[in-house]
Amino acid sequence: MDANEPSELRPFWATALGYEAFTTDEGAIDLGDPDGDSPVVWFQRVPETKTIKNRVHLDIWFDDSATAVDLVVELVRLGGAVLGEHEHFTEAGIVPTGIRCSTPHHTPHSLPVMYLI
Repeated sequence: MDANEPSELRPFWATALGYEAFTTDEGAIDLGDPDGDSPVVWFQRVPETKTIKNRVHLDIWFDDSATAVDLVVELVRLGGAVLGEHEHFTEAGIVPTGIRCSTPHHTPHSLPVMYLI
């Protein structure tokens, strides 16, 4: 994931994904699934700022909507903000970076999902 300051984004993504930070052999700090089942998230420091398009978009599915709501609350505690309430989802994000996540109220499969953009 490209970022001007990865250390500012890492806690948000670690919480959103349920991942843990670890130091690579090269000294970088990445995020990994504690069970080792899912891909690693690698952060790359870049000098340019985000201009138009988001740098990453992830969809995260939940077993129940309460879990999704709890996660949004935790992301806000980490510096995010609820950006809007819409008919089908709640949108939250880290305002200065443009990172946004949405927790739909329902999905075609009746499973709550969070969109991280």
